[in-house]
Amino acid sequence: MIVDIKGFPAKKPACSGTTPFCKVGECGPTTEPLFCCNGKTPECHACPPGSVSTGSFCIEQHEVTRGEYDGWLATSPKPQPGSQCVSYQPDSACMALPEVCKTGCGTHPQVCVLGCQATAFCAAKGESVCSAEQLAEPCIASYPYGGTYDPLACNGFDSGVGTTAPVGSFPKCAATTLGGLVFDLSGNVAERSYFSGKYAHSGGSYADPKSALSCAPTAAPTAGEPSPTIGFRCCTPK
Repeated sequence: MIVDIKGFPAKKPACSGTTPFCKVGECGPTTEPLFCCNGKTPECHACPPGSVSTGSFCIEQHEVTRGEYDGWLATSPKPQPGSQCVSYQPDSACMALPEVCKTGCGTHPQVCVLGCQATAFCAAKGESVCSAEQLAEPCIASYPYGGTYDPLACNGFDSGVGTTAPVGSFPKCAATTLGGLVFDLSGNVAERSYFSGKYAHSGGSYADPKSALSCAPTAAPTAGEPSPTIGFRCCTPK
């Protein structure tokens, strides 16, 4: 049993409404988050702007857009010593591929980034790249809109778009469990995630058929390498 510093069973507070997730301050890197830390118990915090509460964590309403990523690059972030990233710029060869949006793309999801670049972007906001479990939780059975596949609800192969679309532009592709406020958990771009400590991706992309468009994670073909069909989304830790 996990107990707090007073010996009582440790529990997270019941968070709801505008304060839906828990944080603990002043903890060491190996401290169990459910313990009281230096006499402080976990506290409820509001979701970051543009995020929605699931009750236990916050998930951004859409994939990280190219405009958002460009805005972060404009702040000149520098990779930390020892980072796998030598630069935070998207892969130029990948971005030049014909299927990648070329003009008016600010509201399209950011593609062609490394896993370490996605991690750094979310960390700069005090968040993390969503885990596969977090991406799947808002979905009903297999899809964000329900358990029965709708070929036109999301931007998959059956939509006929053939490339990324502005985030949220498929209104039926919304998580009904979260009031229809979280979009594109299926299709548009597969979302980079982590599953059992390994790279994975979830939800499928504009290039994928029905079999790949469920919210369940699939193994990543490469260890976080850039792809024109893979983007990412940020969540608060669960």
